[in-house]
Amino acid sequence: MDGSRPHELNEAAPKSDLGKGACAAASCQARTDDFERSPPARHGRAGAALTDLGRQQADALVGVLADESIDVLMASTLLRAQQTANLLALAHALPLGVRHGIREIGAGELEMRGDTMATHRYQANALDWAAGDLASRISGGGTGRDMLAAFDEVVAEVESSGAATAVLVSHGAAIVTWAAVRAANADAAYMARHPLANTGIVILEGSSATQWLALSWNGDPVPVGQLN
Repeated sequence: MDGSRPHELNEAAPKSDLGKGACAAASCQARTDDFERSPPARHGRAGAALTDLGRQQADALVGVLADESIDVLMASTLLRAQQTANLLALAHALPLGVRHGIREIGAGELEMRGDTMATHRYQANALDWAAGDLASRISGGGTGRDMLAAFDEVVAEVESSGAATAVLVSHGAAIVTWAAVRAANADAAYMARHPLANTGIVILEGSSATQWLALSWNGDPVPVGQLN
């Protein structure tokens, strides 16, 4: 992106009202001793709850994950995430755990604003976190350090559970920010160029103790050495 910082916002990225952000399903597959594989998938269109289109897209996500052997299923505390996860819970006959740590990124003073300026600031803040500026914050919101620590805590719970496969139903900005920071072959520039479509999936492999690698993002392979 000529003349801009490497992680400048992709203006083609889909926009959503702040406080009504899309959620993501992070399907995490693991060996019992080493958290191995994790695909995050953005859910269907939503407001406070899933719209009719969102339910259709969430149904489609169930089909995408139909062949995954899922042992643990968690969702954020927001209704639309739980509605998406409930469809997976029914399909796989699983109980649903609810965790605050995988909530969407708070918008602070921008909460519930959907104008272009507010949306740009919200996304740019997440991109700054992915670029390593973890102290950055929107007034009234948390820092990147806070967000990553909360998300990491849920991932650590899954890793320590002994489950072979887990699915975390979170939110678009939280998923891509966490993946961009934690995956060795993804970063803020990659995150900016590859916004998640509704029901898009990101797959990561590895563990917190070693390293994570992004295998695919929105269905497209992520080269292992793409940052080199």
